[in-house]
Amino acid sequence: MAKAIQAYTLPELMTRIEEIFNANPDPIKGFEAIVQYDIHGEEEGTYQHIFHDGTLSIKEGIQASPNVTMVLSYDNFKSFY
Repeated sequence: MAKAIQAYTLPELMTRIEEIFNANPDPIKGFEAIVQYDIHGEEEGTYQHIFHDGTLSIKEGIQASPNVTMVLSYDNFKSFY
């Protein structure tokens, strides 16, 4: 049985998002961007979602200049995904 989104820690959720996108890359093929999430609240962190060549890699911290930065609470981030 799949784990409920509320049961994931922030790092676990980032790993799971990366797995899901890379298991089904069709929606992200041709999308090239770095999306940065500055998350605060119950859990906090900065993560970059790097979309490149049909794959998603998620890195903690700031690796490169993002195309867009989203600042949101952890609760809103979970609702977003």
